[in-house]
Amino acid sequence: MTWSTPYLGAIVAVLGLVALGLGLRGRVGRSAVLETLLGAAAWAGLALAAAGPRIETTWTEPVPPRSVMLVDASASMGVGDAQREVESLLLRLPTFDEVHHFDGGLHAGLPTQRTGRETDLATALTQLRDRLGSERLASLVVVTDGRDRGALRAMVEDGGAGPTLPGPLTVYLVGDGPPAVDLAVDRVDSPGFAYAQTPVSVVAHLRGSGFEGAKVPVTLLRDGAVVATATAELDAQGRGSVTLTMTPSRAGREVLTVAVPDMAGDALPSNNRSALVLRTVRDRMRVLQVAGAPSWDVKFLRRFLKGDPSVDLVCFYILRTREDDLGAWEPDDLSLIEFPYEDLFDAQLDTFDVVILHNFDPEPYFRDGTTPLLENLAQWVRAGGGLVMVGGDRSMGLAGYGETPLADVLPVALPSPSVQPWEAAFAPALTAEGARHPLTRLVADPVENERFWSRLPPLDGMNAVGAPAAGAAVLLGHPGREGEGGGPAPVLAVREVGQGRTMTLAVDSSWRWSVTEAAAGRGNQAYLRFWKNAVRWLLRDPALSRVALDAHSDDVRVGEVAHVVALARDPGFEPMAGAEVVVTWEGPTGTGSQVGVTDSGGTFVAEIPVEAVGSWRVMAKVSSTEGPVGTAELQLAATDRLPELDQLGADRPLMEAWVTRNEGRLARATDGVDPLRDDRAVRFRNVRDIERLDRGGLIPWAIAGAFGAAWWLRRRAGAR
Repeated sequence: MTWSTPYLGAIVAVLGLVALGLGLRGRVGRSAVLETLLGAAAWAGLALAAAGPRIETTWTEPVPPRSVMLVDASASMGVGDAQREVESLLLRLPTFDEVHHFDGGLHAGLPTQRTGRETDLATALTQLRDRLGSERLASLVVVTDGRDRGALRAMVEDGGAGPTLPGPLTVYLVGDGPPAVDLAVDRVDSPGFAYAQTPVSVVAHLRGSGFEGAKVPVTLLRDGAVVATATAELDAQGRGSVTLTMTPSRAGREVLTVAVPDMAGDALPSNNRSALVLRTVRDRMRVLQVAGAPSWDVKFLRRFLKGDPSVDLVCFYILRTREDDLGAWEPDDLSLIEFPYEDLFDAQLDTFDVVILHNFDPEPYFRDGTTPLLENLAQWVRAGGGLVMVGGDRSMGLAGYGETPLADVLPVALPSPSVQPWEAAFAPALTAEGARHPLTRLVADPVENERFWSRLPPLDGMNAVGAPAAGAAVLLGHPGREGEGGGPAPVLAVREVGQGRTMTLAVDSSWRWSVTEAAAGRGNQAYLRFWKNAVRWLLRDPALSRVALDAHSDDVRVGEVAHVVALARDPGFEPMAGAEVVVTWEGPTGTGSQVGVTDSGGTFVAEIPVEAVGSWRVMAKVSSTEGPVGTAELQLAATDRLPELDQLGADRPLMEAWVTRNEGRLARATDGVDPLRDDRAVRFRNVRDIERLDRGGLIPWAIAGAFGAAWWLRRRAGAR
């Protein structure tokens, strides 16, 4: 027994008590008592009826088990005769209680179109299991070509049976007949990067069903222009490969496309092209090292640079100057050549990428009429060059560089030559900026990197330096000396000047990082990584720039939105929040732009709608209230090719293994095979019956009779 409106019954009961009390005022006798009893019975019945009494009866009863069909709606099911096979199969099979379609997930009903980008049976089956709970099906039918790209393939290849199935499995395999006619670029092998002005080769692998033994022309395109052609001969299995060679003209990223022609009868022309992104770097970087005198530090750095195959090193050791007393010897009588400083810092300067002034005193050369040569060097830095000044007894303030044009581009101010160096040995300490900066990142983990620096051996004193320049970053500091600008005195400092970069290392004993570490059995990796990072940073390696662009993938599907992340960092490589970012792009369908502001992590995400096949060039320009921060560029390859369509036809081995391990049945969609069915998979449903006691029957008549009798007695006693 339950009540639908108990609150209403309570209200009626209260009203009844009030009515009975008012009716008895001043009245006594048997008639009044009988009238009261009849009224009370009537009001009680009315309150009971208002409370909505009902009797609920529940029980379970068996019902026939259900059958469910899942139909593949991925793009491969819409090619060739696949759609006709599915339609014919659906007409032949019995009616199913539930029908769903799937691609990357499960959807209700039959598919209206077959354009899914992937086949993921494991996800679809898991979602179906969640819908059914513990219910057992009489039949589970899957209609697919088996081109699964989800977790099911990995499960089966590892020897598993895939997700638990809710009923006996029957798979109708679509496209299991003769393969469709199709010529495709199966894959392209490329080195990933190349050197400018150096030939690079890519290998295209072709697959042709129906083109066995054919000779196929293959084209390599760059931004739509043909750069190489070759002919591939397919074997008896329709397989072939060909090598295409091109010469990149400049450094950067570019989109290449390998294409074969659209042949007559080709069922899927979209896989006739394959795009790739090739990163081109400079053939070799030119480094000029000028050393004021031979030393261990000069020797170790020269050996490091000479051992790098990507470095073209030009090195000069100053063993004599024009101030040296030659006695009776003429210059032509000596084996030592004269330092060609005028040619190096004038006509040849633009041929170098990095210049290292290693404990070098400019006084014997850059004076009076040759002073413009140092101005040339300063202008070369502003135009994009990388300058390193290494300390020593002939360098920095001791050499009077603070009074030359180079003072305007160096990261630190330099004192007058009268200020003596700090000769006590010390171990440089990593600053907060140095902990973030890629130049001083010897290992990836920040904690381990700081531990790495803390265990390096002491160095042999340092040159005195002044305050850091505006925009400079101090990466290593002297733990026992305070700098002029506050904080530790700068041992290693870097700065961006115009398009170029400068670095000062106020010691000439970094070679100890190699020898002492090796003697302790830890190798010389600290030294090598430090100088490798320094050269990469000076050359503006994109991975070490303050502004970077990144995308999830170098290629993107047409019709998708490419999410490109712009990252901005300050000179100390701390994320720069609040910087303005202008992202522009150029593609086959035109240009576009998006403006935003970096968040607390220094990032801004631009959304680029990719509308056409081809190369998309994305550029980011970042600026702050203090001026430009930097730029970055990214190249994307847009393609209309789906991995789902890389191969046509059924994947019988995968489906055969899956069905066998689940004791199911595998049949072609064109075969007249019935699905497996388990009618013993009885399911139960809960049934509930509700009988309302306040509607019909004797209750309404009893209430009406009691009210009528009470009213008759009241009238007979002369009351109203």
